[in-house]
Parts: sequence; structure tokens; C-alpha cells
Amino acid sequence: MTRLSAYRVFSLVLVIVGCSSGIACTPALVSTQTPFMENVGDIEMSSRELRVRVIEFGRYFSATVEQSADRILVTSSDPAERRYALLWKARAIPAAQEAVLQIDPLMALVDIWAFAMQMEVFFESGPGKLWFTEGRSEVLATAGKLVGDAHSFAVRISVSGDVDAPEQEIRGWVNNHPIEDDLFLRDSVIGSGANLLGSQRGAFALVEDMNTTTREVGYRLAFYNEYLLKQVRWALELGGDDLLRVPRIDSLLTAVQHTLSIADGLTSEFDALAARERDALLTSAGQERAIVLAELNRQRIALLSTLSDERAIVLDAVSRERIAAMAAIRSEREATIETLASAIEDAKLESRAIVDYAVYRFGILLGAGLAIVLLFAFVVVLMLRRSFAA
Repeated sequence: MTRLSAYRVFSLVLVIVGCSSGIACTPALVSTQTPFMENVGDIEMSSRELRVRVIEFGRYFSATVEQSADRILVTSSDPAERRYALLWKARAIPAAQEAVLQIDPLMALVDIWAFAMQMEVFFESGPGKLWFTEGRSEVLATAGKLVGDAHSFAVRISVSGDVDAPEQEIRGWVNNHPIEDDLFLRDSVIGSGANLLGSQRGAFALVEDMNTTTREVGYRLAFYNEYLLKQVRWALELGGDDLLRVPRIDSLLTAVQHTLSIADGLTSEFDALAARERDALLTSAGQERAIVLAELNRQRIALLSTLSDERAIVLDAVSRERIAAMAAIRSEREATIETLASAIEDAKLESRAIVDYAVYRFGILLGAGLAIVLLFAFVVVLMLRRSFAA
């Protein structure tokens, strides 16, 4: 058997043993990046590391907005301007949380970057340019700083460090989706990139996504909880300010009742939000489980097909090697027989030559002996004749 065939058989054994133990096959199927990150191709870190960094950037984003709004609240003498500062942080921070807590961390970065640009455009040329007079420079500086910080963040996680092209694409999207009202409602880029979030995932990658989502529920809720009480307080402050602006309030009791109704509405809204998040998580988990089972079945069928093909290839290679080995043995046997026959024939010739030589030498010795005997006989006869003659 050749080295190639031996290596193929050994590799097949390793595949079977590794897959049976559940160790060798699993890591090759796990992807550490989301499909959107893989499509971009300019990021080396895993989706888990990027997700943590994006959430931390969301914390920084929220804190920057809050601090800037608080400075306006402290320094501005205009009640309307102070109310807009309160409205700004009460609306911008939840929007930032929603952006950075997207399922895909790279899409979350794109969304928070787009939100920073939307906020900059809103205060420069949108409805927000009328919000502030004394605090206008503060708001524009903060919005511009957040846009620059998002740009720097993108440069840091990029392998090439070149983010000018995606920045221009995001800027073009922002120009088509500005923030257009005082409620600070915004469009998200998640709708434009939703088709990139779930394509071509392997079974083990889907399992990894489910495990990551489950582990990070607490982390996401912790990020929500950091500003939950503040958001309630800011909403109550805005509601109280609105009460002072509502005409025909007859008594303090009516104002209190109005405030309590606002608080009840916020409480029911948060309960409904928690219920929706729970239902969405359960639904997503069920869908992910079905996808995982289907993908596992497909992977199993593909693996069995691959093993069957490899088995056929190995058996064919073994058969060819056996035929080649038998032909080689037959050739060696025929060559050996031919060599033995030649050696026997040579031995016969040599033995004949030796016998012929021995007979020849024996003839010579016999002739010489007869000659000596005859000569001796002749001498004896001659001597006898002489003695009789005398």
C-alpha cells in the first residue's frame, strides 16, 4: 500500500473517531462572527468581543448625552430650553440603548453611529435647531463629538483602518432618514440590513448564538436597568412640566391624579415591554431550536454521505493496491523461477565440464600407466630372451 492510501485510511479513521467523541468535528463548524461581520470581512475579533465593546460604547454615549443635558439644565436660564434638555436625554438615551442592543454587534455599531449623525443633523438643520439658544454650542459640540467617537471606534476595530466608504454610506442613509419631530423618533438601519443577520448559519453556529443570547440577557437587562429609574424620573418630570402647561386645572388633586395616571401608564408600558421581550425571546428560542435540529440533521446526512464516499474511495484504492501487489508478486516469482532455471542450467554445464575434464585426465593417466606396464613387460621379455640365449 502506498503512502497516499495509508494516509487516506488514517485520516478517515481520525474523522470517524473524532466525530464519535464529539470533539474533532465540532470546532470546525462553529463560527465566531455573524454573517454580517463575515460579509464585511474587515474585522478579526469575534462577535462576542465586539458586542461587549459596542455595549460599552453605548454606556459612554448615554453618559455623554446625560452630562451634556445636565450642564444645560444647570446653566440655562430659559425654562423652555431646560425642558428641551430634559426631553433630549429622556428620548436619546433609550434610542441609544435600542441601537447598541441589536442582535448583530456590527449592525449595532452602524446603528449607533447613524444615530449620532441623525442627532447632529437634527440639531444643526432639523427641528432641534430651535430647541436651544444658550446651550446650542453645547449640544452641537456633544453631537459632533459622538460622531467622531463612533468613527474612531470603527477605525479601531477595522483591520484596514479605512472606514471612509461605510461612513459615506451611513451619511447618505442619514440624509434620507432624518429625525423630523420633537418626539425625537428615529428610523433604524436595522431594517436595511436585516437580510444580513441570519443567512448561511451552521448548526453549531446557531447553537452558539442561542447560548450567547441566553448568557447576555442579564447583561442587556443590566444596561437597561442602569437608566430605567432615571427614565421614569425624567418622564415624570416631563409629565409634571406638561401639567403646568395644561389649561383649566382646577385643583392640586387633579394634577396629582394626572401625574399618577402618567406613572401608571409608564408602569404598564414597562410591564408590556417586559412581556413582549419575554415572548419574543421564547419565540426566538423555539425558532432557533427548530433551525438547529434541521441543521443538525442536514449536517448528519452530509457527514454520512461524505463518509460513504470516503469509504468507497478507500475500498477502491485498497482493491487497486491489492491487484498491483499480486501482479508484483507474480512478476517476482516468475523472475525468481527464471533465475533458478538459469542457475541450474549453468550448474549442469559446469558439472559436465568437470566430468569431462576428470574423464580426460583419467584417460591420460590410464594410457600412461599402460605404456609403463607394456614397457616393463617388454624389458622383462627381452631380458628373459637374453638369458635363455646364453
